Amino acid sequence: MSDATRRGRGAAIVAGAALLPLLLGSPAALGDAFDPVAIAVDAPAIARSDRPLAVTATVAADPDALTGTDGPVRVRMKLATVCGGSFEGTDGVTLLDEPLEPQPRAGTALRASATGRARPARAGVQSVCAFVASANDERQYATDVDATVDVSARCTTAARRVERAERAAKRARKALRTARTARRRHRTATTLRRVQRTRRSALRAAARARRSATTARARCGGVLW
Repeated sequence: MSDATRRGRGAAIVAGAALLPLLLGSPAALGDAFDPVAIAVDAPAIARSDRPLAVTATVAADPDALTGTDGPVRVRMKLATVCGGSFEGTDGVTLLDEPLEPQPRAGTALRASATGRARPARAGVQSVCAFVASANDERQYATDVDATVDVSARCTTAARRVERAERAAKRARKALRTARTARRRHRTATTLRRVQRTRRSALRAAARARRSATTARARCGGVLW
């Protein structure tokens, strides 16, 4: 390939790269044009099956993107194995179905968050299906189906063990306090042996609670409820 040919091709590439932003627009402009309303979900990666799961949705809208809705704007979320095309078309546990606060105002951009809670119906990896819709005609303005939660049976079992171990450790500490009180009142060999025995029991219970907590944190993604 001659030098002239290489220079010609290089100039064509540079010209195409310079023209591309003009044809497509900036990323910010694309976002404004195609996503005037957006919803983002914040959910834990791992959750217990025996406790309510808390999930937060944040809605952002350009000025006047939601002011012409038929009725109040609602944030609607379900926890489901598979998200449907709408809130009603999704088979799952309802996390949230409430009007957005504050509601959109004419000429003003909107950013608002809402938190929903519900106990999962089953274990396993599930999706958080979030929708922004008007209350009366159920028109959808935004969806987010990317967030997933692992409702973990292993985490649930480990966390329950922690709770049992902590209750046992609390009982052991109480027994030790009682034994020490008796020892102060009656300084006998019997009360001394009781203090020694209950102290050993309290130490063992505390160690079991620490081991259980370490295991549970590993199985629950570092979080205990």
